[in-house]
Amino acid sequence: MDKPLIKVQEMDISTPIDVDKAIQGLGGDPNIFYMMLENLEKLALIKTMRELVPEYDNRNFQAIKDLAHSLKGASGYVGASRLHYACYFIQEHYVYDRKEKMLEYYPTLVESAVEFKIYSRTIIARFKKQDYQ
Repeated sequence: MDKPLIKVQEMDISTPIDVDKAIQGLGGDPNIFYMMLENLEKLALIKTMRELVPEYDNRNFQAIKDLAHSLKGASGYVGASRLHYACYFIQEHYVYDRKEKMLEYYPTLVESAVEFKIYSRTIIARFKKQDYQ
């Protein structure tokens, strides 16, 4: 049986958020991008990262894959390139039955989430012409 195709978006990983690609993918409206950027942290990132901790500790590979899959989709919409790719590789290792390798990407996922949080807050503050604190 063939393995399922895992969708991944091509993004610039030299920056935590590929702003241009995301705005382009959202129809060219920066207001929609910044709204979605704020919502990702509030509605998906924090919740998913909290849910991942016990699943990682218990080596619940199915749950880790499911959470990574969900976060991969959300992060792709806002161009969160490094976060998106970390989730992709977790999902890929699950699909190809390299489950122990999934665990190796957990620190990368955590680092990418923190990096995303800092970078997104910085560019949102700049967009709103506010100081980032």
